[in-house]
Amino acid sequence: MRAYLLRRLLLIPVTLLGVTLIVFALTRILPGGPYEQALQRAAAGEGARSRLSSGSGGSSLTPDQKEQLRMQFSMNDHFLTGYLKWLGLLPREVNARFVPLGEDNATPMVLLGDTDPDGRAFSKKVLILDFADPSRPPRLELPPPASGPPSGWSARFGLDEKTGPDGRTAFVPDPSRIVAFRQKRSGLLQGDFQESLSSGEPVASLISRRLPVSLFYGLLTTLLTYLIAIPLGVVKAIRHRTFLDNASSVALFIGYAIPGFALGTLLLLWFSFRFDWFPMSGFTSADFASLSLPGKIRDLLHHAALPLVCYMIGSWTLYAFLMKNSLMDVLATDYVRTAVSKGVSFPQAVTRHALRNAIIPIASTFGQNVSLILSGSVLIENVFDIPGIGQLGFESALHRDYTTMMALITLSSALLMLGNLISDLLIAALNPRIRFD
Repeated sequence: MRAYLLRRLLLIPVTLLGVTLIVFALTRILPGGPYEQALQRAAAGEGARSRLSSGSGGSSLTPDQKEQLRMQFSMNDHFLTGYLKWLGLLPREVNARFVPLGEDNATPMVLLGDTDPDGRAFSKKVLILDFADPSRPPRLELPPPASGPPSGWSARFGLDEKTGPDGRTAFVPDPSRIVAFRQKRSGLLQGDFQESLSSGEPVASLISRRLPVSLFYGLLTTLLTYLIAIPLGVVKAIRHRTFLDNASSVALFIGYAIPGFALGTLLLLWFSFRFDWFPMSGFTSADFASLSLPGKIRDLLHHAALPLVCYMIGSWTLYAFLMKNSLMDVLATDYVRTAVSKGVSFPQAVTRHALRNAIIPIASTFGQNVSLILSGSVLIENVFDIPGIGQLGFESALHRDYTTMMALITLSSALLMLGNLISDLLIAALNPRIRFD
């Protein structure tokens, strides 16, 4: 078991590496990728500012602004190099400073930030030397009487995007521009998912702000689903073909046939709009911060009542029938009938002998809930205007926010693999005959 667990734990980063490689490759191959989206948004913003200031329409980005975006998405680099920078295994160029070279060929200077030995930030002007030869990178030096280059800063010529006769794009040095930059490892491994293309906010901040909402609904939905569906499945198996079994089956199938988002619309129409029993939308009320602790709990449950019904309506049916059919199969086995024939009461035969093996199919599907706990439901969160991860994924797909989508796909893939491992461990714990050796 330990060897199997170790193999599975070592397989998770390898599988996740393959997933991230495919996701990153798609952003480079598909048209309208993150660089193109950022370029269009930056050009649209620049055009709006130009119209406001001069009254004329449209404006194009400068070469420095375009290169700033290419540096952000590692478009100047080879595909593999850009992928390693996105992972955070290779340093990326940050804090770029662009310096144009004048026609008089005067020695240029650039204002760079630095820190003193006490950790205090300050700025200083730095000379840029050896910029006449494009074959060599420029060199940064402090002006006299100070000596030596500033700590952590490098310089190179700007890159100009050229399209060859074969249609391929190449980046060649532009001797008229110099870029001063720092190198920093900042990527997926460091928890840096870059900035959202639609809002400009760090993706990690967007996810961390919406994560508690999806976690609240996910944990509560999973807990209530198991607490209701498993006992119901046991009762249905014991009272097979009785009125209770038939009536509950009809109710469960009706609930399963109604999509969660459609049920949410009906619930809002009746219980929120017509009777005004529940709020129309949102996770909490506007005065939530001023409420007492019991008041906050009531407010949360008041807002969560209708969404939870929509979340669980399909899961109840699935797990109740899965539990019923599994328990009926176990009750028909020889060892259960032998236990009953030797004097064990039927309730004891169910709880002590049959239930543990019957619950194994439920445990095998538990891992799928781990990713659903955080991802939530896109449609239900949009119907009730719940600011969760599902709504964030929908908005990022709607606005083609590739950086947010890449982060969410990576997180959901990691959680799915972790959930499958938890399912295997639960199966081995419930059934001693199963060994992963």
